[in-house]
Amino acid sequence: MASFDGSAESEYSWPPLTTVEQPVALMAEAAVAALVGASRGEKPRHRIFDTTLHVRQSCGCP
Repeated sequence: MASFDGSAESEYSWPPLTTVEQPVALMAEAAVAALVGASRGEKPRHRIFDTTLHVRQSCGCP
């Protein structure tokens, strides 16, 4: 079992939940910048954000 939110609570579940952490604040800033750019007639650009995998016991790992 795994989650895709990176919440701190996932570390304290039983078993500790493997999760992918996303840079939410950076993604929000990019979304706002895209909306502002769109209002100015700018073409949207494709963005890829780095994530961090936190492997914990829910994946069967020791």
